[in-house]
Amino acid sequence: MTDDGPRDLYEAMTLAAHQLHNPLAALGALVHVLKEPPPDLTDEARAELVERIAERTARLQSLVRKLLTAARIDGAWQQGVPETVAVLDFLLERLAESAAGGRDLRLAVPARLVARVDRVGFAEIFTNYLENALAYGREPVEITARATGGRVELSVADHGPGVPESFVPHLFERYRRDPATAAATEGTGLGLWIARSLARANGGDAWYEPGRPNGAVFCVSLPQGRRERDDASPTT
Repeated sequence: MTDDGPRDLYEAMTLAAHQLHNPLAALGALVHVLKEPPPDLTDEARAELVERIAERTARLQSLVRKLLTAARIDGAWQQGVPETVAVLDFLLERLAESAAGGRDLRLAVPARLVARVDRVGFAEIFTNYLENALAYGREPVEITARATGGRVELSVADHGPGVPESFVPHLFERYRRDPATAAATEGTGLGLWIARSLARANGGDAWYEPGRPNGAVFCVSLPQGRRERDDASPTT
């Protein structure tokens, strides 16, 4: 940990207390309604309460995941061993595990594209990018990847308002959030910082590009892997 460790720890604890309070309070209220339902509570209303509980629980899980990842980056966490990862299969697995069911997501990834990367770090990068696009942008969210110059370049693009030009230099700073959206949208200011930290730990980088004609595009480059040949090609 750096010399700023105590300050970072204090900020993390303050952030955690603040961010955990509201969803936990909301969960408590929702559970109380289900525990002692009013006599006129319909099945439809009950199902809606259960859905809201699931959404709040997912937000809490996301927050805890980010805080734990930030703590590992700050501490003596050892980066996982890079391995060959089939990008399309990997992303499909992450999407199946995410809470993005029913959202308008569009995937354009070559079937044979592979990266050489720590799977845990790659999953965290992609998850943070996807959560960011769904929280601050508008659908559809387009996920694309390509091979270029011996690297895999992955981008997650939304069709929202984009990032104000004045805030772009601060996007990947720890705990920084755009004041224009911070009041209306829950967040930690950790996701993009984590994404860049893990991208660089994996020998790559992360950056932002404005969408065309609108929206935000968040990109990451990672070392390209080499897929094992499925069949031995006949010689001539």
